[in-house]
Amino acid sequence: MENSNPSPWYAGKHIFIVLGEIFLVAALLLLLVPGLLDDNDDNKEAKGVVTAFIEAAAAGDADFAVGFHSSRANYRESLADLIRGGGYGQILEGYESVTCDSSQSVSADRGPTVALSGSVNFTDRPSANLTANLIEESKSLKIQGFDIGAVRE
Repeated sequence: MENSNPSPWYAGKHIFIVLGEIFLVAALLLLLVPGLLDDNDDNKEAKGVVTAFIEAAAAGDADFAVGFHSSRANYRESLADLIRGGGYGQILEGYESVTCDSSQSVSADRGPTVALSGSVNFTDRPSANLTANLIEESKSLKIQGFDIGAVRE
């Protein structure tokens, strides 16, 4: 008569196979769904606004770039002049992407604001620190303050 109970070795092997399959599925999900591996970014809208601004500024499109800034920002004209004059093109030469390290939503007297920090990544040099403050204006986020700072080593 055959023993109907599997050996302990077989049961242990079966557990490792199941765990391996679970690990494989989880790994595939992480690779196939980029949002799961996205930056540590709680506010995708803020990152989208900052990224669109940087891309427009890098391309030299001053009017489009300035449109991402708050109408209350008193530097809009000087920013447009800097972009038109090529100053931002030099700063952003080799622009590749924006990485968001953190964002924090805060409710203020003026309405909801978002403080975003991260880096601007380049193809041919080290990334640079990035900070941006955004404010809700006309039901969308607009940049109120922006800084591309020191190079990250």
